Amino acid sequence: MPDPNPQGTFQLGAQYDQAFTRPGQWSGVLAVGLQLTDWHLLQKPLFGMFNVQDPQFQLQMSVPATLSAQVAWSWWKYSFPNIGKSLDLTMQTQVTRQQGSNAAQSQWMVQFLQGQAQYNFAHSNLSAILQFNVYHTWNDDHSHYFGAQGLAGFQLTWDLHK
Repeated sequence: MPDPNPQGTFQLGAQYDQAFTRPGQWSGVLAVGLQLTDWHLLQKPLFGMFNVQDPQFQLQMSVPATLSAQVAWSWWKYSFPNIGKSLDLTMQTQVTRQQGSNAAQSQWMVQFLQGQAQYNFAHSNLSAILQFNVYHTWNDDHSHYFGAQGLAGFQLTWDLHK
């Protein structure tokens, strides 16, 4: 197994959130994160194809004003190296704590399934990203709901071990 490679990330994008019991909402997103790539939790992939790997921690700020901390891990990755520099597809699971201006906006969130397509521009650390996730939240006002989010934006990635 290769040594873990710590990477920093910076994301800027627009997100659409559609809970199944309330109206949809657009928001702007700014996120800073740390990821350990090539770090594997298990010696062998589950069922021969799901490799729990690449833990990630991210702080995210959204407009309207919410702040969240996220912990995630990948369990499936695939790269297409012949398209541009490369097109990477990732599936993740994520746990988030979001703090908003009131109890209805403050919540715990589990993103059961987050898919990400990332297109790396040639000869740079800039990439375009598309994310989609399905989630369940437990709000501080004791409400809870299921929903889906989509995000489109850009990401800068840099290696921290050099």
